[in-house]
Amino acid sequence: MKFKIYATFAIALLMIFAILSPIKAVDMGARTEDLVIRFYGNVQTAYAALKAGDIDAIGYEIRATQYADAITDPNIVLGPVGDRGKYEFDLNNNYTATDLNDGRRSPTNYVDFRKGIAYCVDKDLVVDTFCGGFAQRIDQPIAYQQRGWRNQSYWYEDGTYPYGYNPILASAAFDAAGFVQGTDDNPYYDLGFPGSAAKLRIHPDKGTTMNDLEMYTRTDDLRRLEAGRELTRILRLVGIPVNNIEAPSNWCYPAVMDNFDYHVYTGGWSLGRFPALTAHDLYHSSEYRLTGSNYITGNNSDNTPNYPVLDGYLQTAKFPANYSQAQDGTRMAFGYIVEQCITIELFSAASFWAWSSELLGVVNAAGTGPENSFNFMNAYKIDGSPIVVGLITAPQELNKIYSDWFYDYQCLDRMDLYSGIDVPPYDQSVDQPGYILNWTTSSWDDGGESKTLVSQSYRDDAWFVEPVTGTQLERVNITHHYASIWYDYQLTYAQNHDAVSDIKTIRMVGDYGIEMYWNVSSYWNTYMGYTSIKSFNWWSQGTLSQTVNETLTADAVSGFVTCTEPVFYVLSAESGGTPLVVGTDYDIYMDPDGPHNADVRILNLGYLGVSIDITYLATDDARGFTPGNLPWAVALEGAGMFYAVDLTPFTGGFLTLKRNPFYPMERPPLGEIDFLKKGSGCYKIDIFDVVMAASAYGSQGEYIPDSHWFAGADLAPAGGKIDIFDIVTITGKYGTEWDCP
Repeated sequence: MKFKIYATFAIALLMIFAILSPIKAVDMGARTEDLVIRFYGNVQTAYAALKAGDIDAIGYEIRATQYADAITDPNIVLGPVGDRGKYEFDLNNNYTATDLNDGRRSPTNYVDFRKGIAYCVDKDLVVDTFCGGFAQRIDQPIAYQQRGWRNQSYWYEDGTYPYGYNPILASAAFDAAGFVQGTDDNPYYDLGFPGSAAKLRIHPDKGTTMNDLEMYTRTDDLRRLEAGRELTRILRLVGIPVNNIEAPSNWCYPAVMDNFDYHVYTGGWSLGRFPALTAHDLYHSSEYRLTGSNYITGNNSDNTPNYPVLDGYLQTAKFPANYSQAQDGTRMAFGYIVEQCITIELFSAASFWAWSSELLGVVNAAGTGPENSFNFMNAYKIDGSPIVVGLITAPQELNKIYSDWFYDYQCLDRMDLYSGIDVPPYDQSVDQPGYILNWTTSSWDDGGESKTLVSQSYRDDAWFVEPVTGTQLERVNITHHYASIWYDYQLTYAQNHDAVSDIKTIRMVGDYGIEMYWNVSSYWNTYMGYTSIKSFNWWSQGTLSQTVNETLTADAVSGFVTCTEPVFYVLSAESGGTPLVVGTDYDIYMDPDGPHNADVRILNLGYLGVSIDITYLATDDARGFTPGNLPWAVALEGAGMFYAVDLTPFTGGFLTLKRNPFYPMERPPLGEIDFLKKGSGCYKIDIFDVVMAASAYGSQGEYIPDSHWFAGADLAPAGGKIDIFDIVTITGKYGTEWDCP
């Protein structure tokens, strides 16, 4: 019977195809004209707003409590997502941790003390109860979906994780670290609790009761709040005094990530596509600095990195000769992190994102849910009204240079153009042209040492637009890419600094080509070198840059012209009235021995030892809520999918956006499903789109979602189910090619 139904359905589809003629898409930019992003304090208030009809979607996964309600509400659609992120207890491994240490070594600098904390963590309780089963346990700093990268010696599914919940072993570990029971009574002692300590533990430095362990527990995530409270409870039972500071993310952030003034933090990270790169950024000692991404590994008493062995593994992971070597280095690093209890990993979310049944065309990508550019290109409402998304936390900053917060980029990514390679939403293994049209990776010879050369060419049809008015500004060209890379290179606190910090020099090729000569040899350099693209109009504002005029002489040996300020773009250079040509006579080069990260270097030997008049742009202070604390209507200029028209920051506020008509990508025809570029370089609605939709035919995402529910095929009313109207919508555009080079 089922065979007859599917056969009849297939014949009907083929009859529709037979009368179709391929058509060409022509409209540019997002399908919806207006997008509003509202800032809530947690997932509970955002969900209440969805129920009330104030928003159309929640910009984060929901929890078990919301799920239990959503499956009773026909107006809410659920999209399953296995999150590409991780949640953990971050431990401050530094020799000192807080100003309350009274000159004593930080408890979390002792490896046995960290092991004691690990034994106090009941991960299964966190996953099954605090997450309501909406999570997958992890034991290494990777998302569960990336578990193929795990070190198999330290993973619960392999029966190899060494620090399972055991308060008796926790007490033994604290004893081994020298934190034995003292003479002061433990007010939390419980005779019936195995491992409970009758006395508070002493600090081995002074032999007196240890100071409170400073724990920062996030209140804007109920899962982390409950996990932090439970860890506090167990630690107190075994004799560890704890000051559990419960606060929202914007309150925790300065103490933990800016000042390193904590012992334990309920952390969480949205991870990238490649664990080797994110592991390096999170745990390598070069990132343990103010504005760095590592606030964990710390230094010894002599102010040298705690874990040179880990640094070595992470170097191999980030700078491998091939993919296999990257995996080997990453797995060794993960094993070392577990052995030393540098962090205590908890879970990856396995949940649902929720949206209104009025919202159609949602692209629920693998690992990220609807938080992807294809979704915001494709989603729409029948009445054409604005799409309203509710974030569970307000952005900390809207600073395209400095921001590193997931909620910041949920706003910034809507407005900015990035030089990068696209990844289709349902197949993370595929690289395809996006704003970068073509790329090749080869090698170049640097004094007998082979290093990576990456060549890229870009689209020529993007424009910057002015916030509020949407006025068309500069066309994006190669000088913007070139200057943007060097800008982030010079600002070591820039979020994208690590992605460009190993570049030695850059060559501009025509108006839309670039060659990046790397100072290292690495498999990953193909995916590095990305940055948000800034305009010269943007740099001219306020304190973001400074124009410097100098007369200088190149060093006769190195060829470097040592500029007074950190240069990121040369406006002009001449000698004796003769203009110098960039890429031929001079260029910007990495200068590790100079006063800046990079300086101008003379390439034409005829200009060594002679005076050169140079005018250049140098970096200034780009920090602040917006870069340089400029008015948002100036600072939010970009070339992205939308432009900002109104902003009220912080919880309770909102960001209002409007479609950028000068965005380079064509609007997807309503019927595109897989978002895979074909051999022609175009997207095309073809048999693969039809098959993806047909396999979900009859499924629904309302109530308890069907196992074969596929939100990406829900294109036509009524929302929340895949029916004949969706199939006809897709087949009606069969053969359509769009966004061709």
